[in-house]
Amino acid sequence: MAEGLTLVQDGQASSVIILPVRATISAQLGAQELQWHVQQMTGAEIPIIDEATPFPAGQVRLFIGATRMADRMGLGQEQFALQEHAIQFLPNGIVFVGKDQEDYRSLNYNVEEPAKMANLPDLYDERGTADAVYDFLEQACGVRWLYASQTGNVLPQQATLTVPARDMRFKASLEFRGVDRVLYSPEICMWKNGTPENAEWWEAAWP
Repeated sequence: MAEGLTLVQDGQASSVIILPVRATISAQLGAQELQWHVQQMTGAEIPIIDEATPFPAGQVRLFIGATRMADRMGLGQEQFALQEHAIQFLPNGIVFVGKDQEDYRSLNYNVEEPAKMANLPDLYDERGTADAVYDFLEQACGVRWLYASQTGNVLPQQATLTVPARDMRFKASLEFRGVDRVLYSPEICMWKNGTPENAEWWEAAWP
């Protein structure tokens, strides 16, 4: 097993994201979120393909969801409890998979215009594969999400992204968890709505 894998080298993608031919919306979300965050950090866009597409030679393979590789690694859906996910390293790849809701609609992913996003996992849907990607972004890539705006994202800037090879399997301790958007309403900010301080905060948070 390699000590680490390089996903981006000198601003160029050296990896490829691989989805099942029939991917859950959780897996689709995980793929899109991994691609977007890595691009924000490095400027490189990792391509997304499915298992029916020939894999580019020499690229690190990022298997997301219930892929054939996940099954070969003993990480089929039946192996996971509710709200459980895993990250498994290979000599030249990584498997991201978890317990997913059997929802195979097409995800509409649009970070620039969030109102146009559609078919995201519902609050209480199983989304283990997406959670595996979020854990990876936080633990291996140093990403942080401090509050719900682009200025609340911590995205370490680097031309080369090499991640340590560390397998992980995790099951959430809290059955229900989430952030209510009301926490970010003007009425519940640190400063009262309509004050100069409140206006300054919103201008800084949402430039």
